[in-house]
Formats: sequence, C-alpha cells, structure tokens
Amino acid sequence: MSKSQEQSAIIFVKRPELRDLVRQCLKAQNFKVENFFNASSPKEFKQFVADTPTAVCILDWQQGMDALTQTLAFMRDLGKVESHPVLLMSPVEDKGIPAFAREYLVSKVLIGQVSFDALKKTVQQICKMYAEVNPIKDELIAAGRAQREGRMDEALKILKDLHETYPESVRLHTELAEVHAHMQSWSEVKQCLQPLVESEVANPRVWHLYARSLLKLGDTDGALRMMERAKILNPQNLERLLEIGSILVQDNQASKAATVYNEAVQLAPQSKEAKVGQAVSHLLMDEVNEVLDLMRSHTLGRELGAVFNLAGVVACHSRQFDLSQKLYSQAIQQVEKQHELAARVYYNKGIACYKQDKIEDAIQMFEKAVTLDPALEQAASNRRVLVARTHKNAGYDDSALNDAEIESQLQEVHDIMAGSFDEDEESELDRLMNRSA
Repeated sequence: MSKSQEQSAIIFVKRPELRDLVRQCLKAQNFKVENFFNASSPKEFKQFVADTPTAVCILDWQQGMDALTQTLAFMRDLGKVESHPVLLMSPVEDKGIPAFAREYLVSKVLIGQVSFDALKKTVQQICKMYAEVNPIKDELIAAGRAQREGRMDEALKILKDLHETYPESVRLHTELAEVHAHMQSWSEVKQCLQPLVESEVANPRVWHLYARSLLKLGDTDGALRMMERAKILNPQNLERLLEIGSILVQDNQASKAATVYNEAVQLAPQSKEAKVGQAVSHLLMDEVNEVLDLMRSHTLGRELGAVFNLAGVVACHSRQFDLSQKLYSQAIQQVEKQHELAARVYYNKGIACYKQDKIEDAIQMFEKAVTLDPALEQAASNRRVLVARTHKNAGYDDSALNDAEIESQLQEVHDIMAGSFDEDEESELDRLMNRSA
C-alpha cells in the first residue's frame, strides 16, 4: 500500500465517543480529514468500499450482526478483504467474536475499553501488514479486482495458478471455490472443496460453500447436515442461519425453519430477511393470527401483503394449494387498494389455480390481474393461452403449457417461461414492495 493510499479510512462506528477517538487517532497518523468516510448504513459503507479500494475499514460490533454481515460478506464475496485492512472493535467480550472475525477475514479485533494508544498501535499494525510485499496477497488482490470488474475467467486463472503452487492452502481452496460459485459452476465448487471436507478441516466457510454446492446439485439433506456442522463452529453467522432457514422452508420443514429464523431474529433483531423468514415459516404452519400479531404493529400493509404473497408462493410450490389460496387471499386484503400489488397476487392465484387444473378459475384470476394492471403482460398472455385451451377448435397446442421447473428462494426472482405460458410466481419480497413506490 502506498503512502497516498494509506490516507483513506472508512469508519462504520455506532458509538459517537468511539467515532471521535478513531478520528483523533487517524489524524495523529497523518490521515487527512477529507479522506475520512463516515458510513451511516451498510449501503453507504459498501459504496465507500467500492470507491476507495485500499482504505482502512474500522467497524463497531455494536452496529449489530445484520449490518456487519452485510458489509463484511460484501467485501469477502467480491474479493475486497485482501486489499482492505479491517479492524473490528467491541466494548464487551463475546465468545462469538473470534469465530466471526476469522470467517470474515477481519485483520484485527479490539475488545473492551479502547484507549488512544491501543487504537493507534493497532491501526499502525494493520497498515504495516498491508504495506508489506507479499506475492500471494498481491495475486489475491489482482484476482479480487478481476472479479469486481467481471473478468471471472482471469480471476479463475490467477487462483488456479496460485493453487497449483500452494496446494495445501485452505484459503486458496476457498477463494477458488468462491469464484466457481460466482460462475454458477457448482460441480467445480464441490470438487474443489471435497479434499478439505474429507480431511475434516474445521473451517466453517469451507463447509458452508460445500453445502451450497450440494444444495445446487440436488442433495438437500447433505446440504443441511453440512450447514449444521458449520453452524456449530460459528453459531453467530447470520448469513448461514438465513440460508439454513431458506433451505428448510423450500424443503417443506416449516417448523424447523421457524426455529432457525427465531435464532436469526434473536441474533439480529433488525434483519428484515430474518423477520420475513420467521413470518413465512409460521404462515406455512397455518398460524396466520400469530403472524398478524407479530407483524401488524410495525409493518405497512404492502409489506405484510408481500409476506403473505411470498408464503403463498412457497406453499404452492410444495403443492399445499388450499393453504396457498388462503395466503394469497390474505395478501390481497392487505394491498387491495394498491392495484399493481394486488394484480400480482391475483396473478399468483391464477398460477395456483392452473396447477390444480382449475382452468376457469385461473382465467378469472388473470382477468382480475389485467383489470387492475393492464401492463401485466404475463397475466394477459396466460389468459389468452388458457382461453384457447377451452376452445378445442382454436388450434391450441398442448406443448405450450409444459410445466417449468421453478426454483423458489426467499430473495430470488426467476423469470422462467413455459412455452407461451408464464408459470413463474413473483416470489421476492423487495420486488413486490418496490412496485408500490
């Protein structure tokens, strides 16, 4: 790191007195005030990271698990941690901090009351650490830069070459697997990590990535077992809890999912995804009143409607059609005055009716959707196809209604078309909410 690059710092600290101490310490080490970036949210922090590729990052444990997970997972997943020295501070000792710091590649941790001298010394240490010449580090920085700029093949080549030179490095195994995961090459992820898993390497990130590969390759039970192993090593990984909950929801294990999401809410009370997962799990157990009591006091109608809609999609995928229709009806009650939102729920109800072979009901649902939102072309197209189906002389081609295999996850939308019939429910919370803006 050059001298000019050492002059930037991203400060994501909640406690005002500690934030002032950090600024005093940085000034004493000739950091320029105009190069201090005070982040007030994970979104702002990520933007600063993108704009200042070698800044020192100073984080406060009291920002909360949700905020820290968002920021550090963003840095790790895009290969930024190697070029950013990261300091994490906590006012109290927490047994989960060391495992959390190791998994997210935090450079240094300070626990307890932080003095000016201790903070100054630690910042000096991490700046020196990142200024030292290190061929592996430099190559990792280059690989991370290639990933950020979308040159995945280049990143892959750099890491493969490194891996051949240092075949025993767990870090390089993991980095190589991360790139394969970004490229959706799940067989390669599994192959890359298999030796580490078989050797019982106690690395939660290795087991987590391996679990993802098993899930993508169709081994749900194996993925859950591997995720649980990782969870034992680091129970305070919010990212992992959310992923376990999502797998359980999709595997129709709502009761177990609710337990995991409850853990996530306790760990990160501000996490929207944890709260949504918790609510969806209870809705899939037909505990509607409990969810209304849980969410109504601090949730807007459109958000509550989105949760019911999402639970309806999951229930439909697991062929719990009666529950699905009940949940869609609840969603419509919450958003009936917001026509675009209501149209999309009617559209989903139409999909559920079609899957039950209730063609006339499906047509009616699509008609309602189009009436509320004429721009919803999927509903109009589906209505045309199904009307044609009811008229034998219309030249209807059954091949147009081939079922699509739809992968439904709590935060993904899949635009999958089955012939001329669109059978993809809108299943992502934010997309539904953002339509109302």
